[in-house]
Amino acid sequence: MTLQARKYKLIQKITDSDSEELINQLEQLMDEKSDFELTDDTLSNFTVSIDEKLDIDQLIKEQGFKNATKEELDAIIEKANLTEMI
Repeated sequence: MTLQARKYKLIQKITDSDSEELINQLEQLMDEKSDFELTDDTLSNFTVSIDEKLDIDQLIKEQGFKNATKEELDAIIEKANLTEMI
């Protein structure tokens, strides 16, 4: 997984968290490890440009996506105990 993908994954975990203690700890850690103040100028360092063209093969490679086999899908359906077609 690329550094950029790891950052996005970490941001998602932070966003999904309801733990105020975790957020406090992360803020404290960032304050200790950072010698800069978050301003509009420094925040711009964290932005990335969006590519004009999406390269699906590169995205699949970066995220380590693997298609499920028919057997895996059948197992998921069996485990979900679906009784009628969706």
